[in-house]
Amino acid sequence: MGLFVVQFYYFVLEMPGADDAPVPLWLRVVGTIGVGVPLASLAGKLAYPGAAPYVALLTLVSVGAMLNCDRAARRLALFTPGLFIGLVGGLIWANFELAWKISQWPTTRDSASVIFAHLATSLIALIVCSVAFGATVRRFHWLQPTCTIPGND
Repeated sequence: MGLFVVQFYYFVLEMPGADDAPVPLWLRVVGTIGVGVPLASLAGKLAYPGAAPYVALLTLVSVGAMLNCDRAARRLALFTPGLFIGLVGGLIWANFELAWKISQWPTTRDSASVIFAHLATSLIALIVCSVAFGATVRRFHWLQPTCTIPGND
């Protein structure tokens, strides 16, 4: 999923006008609310029982950060795609792995060490896959955008 998101982000960066004048603060706030609130609501509905408020808040903060810290997000996506992929994957991991383990802990009756081992293993797999996908994006030029960060040419 992270690889898809970074490729979609590259597609948006390549659109005409993506490097034009900065977006005013009021428009970024309205965009954050207009995009973030529906996505947070959807994420909250898809989250596991008991984790909905946390997943919704995490989604709202993530959307706000992407829309309001566009220069940092662009730098992250262009220069360290593995980290960008890992952050996106981390959001998905937080909902579908961490939240599930916590919500199902009473049902599974696993010990804390087993839950921790499962979470640690899946987090390590996320990191390894993010590094591998980031290296793949950096290796193949057709997976990279042709645009740059204004002012860093």
